[in-house]
Amino acid sequence: MLKINKIKLTKNRGSEGGEGEDENGVFIAFKKMPKNLAQNFFLTFLSLLLLALVAGAIVFYFYIILMEVPGDIDSGIDTTFKFDSETHRKILNEWQLRNERFSEINLKQYSDIFRALTK
Repeated sequence: MLKINKIKLTKNRGSEGGEGEDENGVFIAFKKMPKNLAQNFFLTFLSLLLLALVAGAIVFYFYIILMEVPGDIDSGIDTTFKFDSETHRKILNEWQLRNERFSEINLKQYSDIFRALTK
């Protein structure tokens, strides 16, 4: 069965192998925490998973749900999308110029530097 030790808040009287009297039960519990977590690996995994889910839900709540604009859709915010044909034409022209420059690279004739060595 699962054995969980109680945390004592009284001063330790040297019962843990000659440790000093100024150490209390909380400090000893924190010293033993890695051993206890390793012995109860499955419960530790489940609790850390639950903690991660809660943290994710809090982040989701603050960044998604609270950031929504309350009110009606037609509340004075212009959400319509206008297609700007002039900008579209400029972009297409730029792409065409880039494509022409790229295709000119294949047309350039380079001299063969190894032809002189074969003669």
